Amino acid sequence: MKTGKREEEALRESEQRFRAIFEQAAVGVAQIETRSGRFVRVNQRYADILKMTKEEMTETDFAAITLPDDLQRYMDQMRQLLLGRIHTFSTEMRYRRRDGSLIWVNVFVSPMWAYGQEPTSHIAVIEDITERKTMEEALRESQERYRSLVSQATDIIYTAGLDGRFTFVNEAASAIMGYSHHELVGMHYLDLIVPDSRSVAQKFYQQQLHDLTLSTYFEFPAVTKDGREVWFGQHVRLRVADGKPIGIEAIARDITERKSAEAALRESEERFAKTFQSSPHAILITNVESGRCLDANRACTEIFGYAHEEIVGRTTIELGLWAVPEAWHHFVERVQRESGVRNLEMTLPTKFGSVRECLVSSEMIMLKGKDCLVTTANDVTVLKLAQAALQEAYQRLQVVTRRLAEAEEAERRRIARELHDEFGQTLTGLKLDIAWIARRLSALTGFADVSAMQAKASVMSKAIDGLISSVRETAATLRPGVLDDLGLAAGIEWLATSFAERTGIPCRLTVDVGDYEKDIVPELATTVFRCAQELLTNVMRHAQASSVFVQLMVKQGSLELVVRDNGKGIRDKQWENDTSLGLRGLHERVRLFNGRVVIAGTPGVGTEAVLQFPLSAPTQPMAKGLA
Repeated sequence: MKTGKREEEALRESEQRFRAIFEQAAVGVAQIETRSGRFVRVNQRYADILKMTKEEMTETDFAAITLPDDLQRYMDQMRQLLLGRIHTFSTEMRYRRRDGSLIWVNVFVSPMWAYGQEPTSHIAVIEDITERKTMEEALRESQERYRSLVSQATDIIYTAGLDGRFTFVNEAASAIMGYSHHELVGMHYLDLIVPDSRSVAQKFYQQQLHDLTLSTYFEFPAVTKDGREVWFGQHVRLRVADGKPIGIEAIARDITERKSAEAALRESEERFAKTFQSSPHAILITNVESGRCLDANRACTEIFGYAHEEIVGRTTIELGLWAVPEAWHHFVERVQRESGVRNLEMTLPTKFGSVRECLVSSEMIMLKGKDCLVTTANDVTVLKLAQAALQEAYQRLQVVTRRLAEAEEAERRRIARELHDEFGQTLTGLKLDIAWIARRLSALTGFADVSAMQAKASVMSKAIDGLISSVRETAATLRPGVLDDLGLAAGIEWLATSFAERTGIPCRLTVDVGDYEKDIVPELATTVFRCAQELLTNVMRHAQASSVFVQLMVKQGSLELVVRDNGKGIRDKQWENDTSLGLRGLHERVRLFNGRVVIAGTPGVGTEAVLQFPLSAPTQPMAKGLA
């Protein structure tokens, strides 16, 4: 009783923590009825994102606020979740607010499982990512503008191999130099430079290749096809693969247009600055050589608590982002080696001693001829806390489920023992008493009804024999002694034999666990036995089979149970309907031991159920805070 109260108190405490996290989370959290899509309850943040009240949310359903294309993708993933193929999922989708505006959200979905039942509802955690999507769209537009710029640019844009011959030129190159596109492709760049300047240009670019300088700027005079001399200011960037140069890409601009180019550059810098400052993620620009921070956006100061002037000029070590210089250097080397990193999970300290869980992305750029890192940090601390809380709640539910199963098995054992010890012994005593009466009656003479009394005693003795047999069979069904005394293999053999005797259906049995019998803990043995019992019961009740095959063996480090019949065949996913509580309970039993279940049927051919239990995996999931 004391244990039950502690469990109830633990459950109440878990529910209180769940409610607190649910209501106070900085992200939108909602409980949604799985079948109807109706909102059961939402927190204030969820309602705020949709610009609705919490009462309005609970009066609507999920489909009403979701765009049809996104809803179909969401439902497809939900079906995969209910089939047990995935445990959770996240997806990006669009919601329609009450005012008709559209927003993008990232949705993280986790089912609320109940023991032996399909989850009737699930938890959805949403994060408003409209700004990020807007930025992505702006990036795509920028890329389209870049492709358009290359084809329509007034500057010469080209690529060349390490041999110095052009592999691509844009239309501006033909227009400015007077050569056709076919004439330029394959031509050596020195052929376009004024002869007196060729040696200087050649030396400059040979030095760039020797030093593997990613980007250079060089000014030189060129001569057009019709003999005109034009000065170009040329930016050349190495194209590198696996740390080795494979060619160059360059932009050559007529220096007489420098002023207009400077204006375009200022405009470009302003666009970058606006994007930089408006980003919801922390962005830090750092000099690679010194490790000092060159700039930080507003989100960076807000997330980590530093003023802008406290960040600029300080090294990443001084800010505590890296514990030692070696860690910073390893990170830079990784960015250079992998041409950037994406969504690296890191725990970063703030100015006030707390930490933030972030997804960090970084790539190398050149600023004023210096190698720099642009690093973004997406703060996912709140989302991580919500995910951890959901996972902890799920683990607690698993522990409670396991304890219920253990309590049920203990009660079966107690009832079986009482039937055998108390009821069985009492019936045996009655049988002995009747036998004694029968012997005394046979010794009597002179009574006309002695023979009738003897016949009655014989009938009573047979009835007691039948009752004793029934008590023994019931006790064995509740908890067979062979399972406790001889182990799982013997228990499965007894189960198959008793099934064949009871139903008249031949049952072919293969058992081969070898030396692994000692590795099968009692809890696992009980679970496998009960699963086999449930599967054979289903064969007897529903399969209309004329033969059954049962196999228990150890295969590739897993204990495998196979039950196959030649009956009418279970329909695909028939076990998932509301009446298939036995098979759904079987899935929950197997899940507690990190196992898997595959049930497949072919109409008119039969059904096969395969259960696998890893022998090396933990057999008892633990939830933090529960004894």
